[in-house]
Formats: sequence, structure tokens, C-alpha cells
Amino acid sequence: MAGAFTTFGTTARTNLVRLNANGTIDPSFDATLTTGQVSAIYEQADGKIIAAGIGNQVAGTNLNTLFRLNPNGSLDNSFNATAGQIDAVVQSFLVQPDGKLIISGSFSQVYGQSRPSIARITASGVLAVANQQLDARTQAWPVPAHETLNLSLDAAAKPESVELLDALGRVVLTRRATAPELALPVRQLKAGVYLLRVRYATGPVTRRVVIE
Repeated sequence: MAGAFTTFGTTARTNLVRLNANGTIDPSFDATLTTGQVSAIYEQADGKIIAAGIGNQVAGTNLNTLFRLNPNGSLDNSFNATAGQIDAVVQSFLVQPDGKLIISGSFSQVYGQSRPSIARITASGVLAVANQQLDARTQAWPVPAHETLNLSLDAAAKPESVELLDALGRVVLTRRATAPELALPVRQLKAGVYLLRVRYATGPVTRRVVIE
């Protein structure tokens, strides 16, 4: 549970508390927050908890409006949670399948860069600028494609493979990225909208493509 509180029942817990299946407090989790408010939380598969809020402190240390806790509630110092790096409140966030976070709120600056109200950051809490640049350097044409879909990949980012997925998310074509310039044969595919996914060493880049 998350919010703005200092006790749960008769037990001291500030802003975050984890409950057992029967509704009792789980004593193995204690976030040791001392001030502020938590507005959104997400538990990762490894048990770590990403939290968004305002004015939160751990042991007198001011936290960013987005921070991450270890499974026992202690602060995860591997996540960039330095106060002030996001200049206003993160009100909500969405975790993508690749672990990156889409954050939204009343902020205008994220890690020193202009990002009014919405930004994407990596799983370690770093602005995903490199991936945005990588996205811009990944090109697919023509759109719509008829017999061949041409690709231009970022060789420096070490492309590994390319895939086409249909509207149901099924992989209908896959190729190893053996060169930065590729030509995918798409004549055999049904007309429609597909998702192109290029897997780089640093993560995937996706494109919407149309085949006629």
C-alpha cells in the first residue's frame, strides 16, 4: 500500500507498507521513509519496488520523485534517485516490457534535459536519450512496402536480429542482422500493419510498417 501516512494500525510505517495475504503487516519489509507521499508503486519480477512521490526521505536523505527500493524496503542505490534530478512530481509511470519506464507528471526537466510532462528512462533510472538517438538512426522504407522492405541499421549499436510481428504479436519473419543494410522479402506476407523489431545489443527498437 502507498500513500501519505505514518502508521498502519498501531505500527509505525510511513507512506509504504506491505501486507501479507491475511491483511497483516509483512515485517520483512520496512521502507524507513520519514516524510512525503508516495503516489504510485510497481513491484518488479526481482522483488524490487519502483515508487513515485514527493518529499520522501530515507535516513535524512532527500529522494528524487522517482526511486527504487530493495525487496526488504531499503533504498536501492543502483537506481539514480538523487533529489532534484527530476524537477517536479512524477505522478504516474508505466513499465515497458524491456524494463524502461515511461514517466509522467508536472516536471519539465529530467536529468538536465528538457522533457515536459513525459519522458522515458532506463531501468537504472537514467534518461533514455541514447535509445532515442538509436531509434532515429534505424530506418525502414518504402512504407507501404510491396515486395521488399529495406532497412538501414545503426552498425555502431551492434544490431543482432530483425523481426516482423503481425497484429496478434506473432513473429512472421526473422533475420540475423548480418549487415547494416538489409532487404527483407515481404511479398509472401498478407497486406496489413506490422511491427518491425530490431534487436540491438543495448535493447530493441520498433517501427510500425505497412505491407500492401
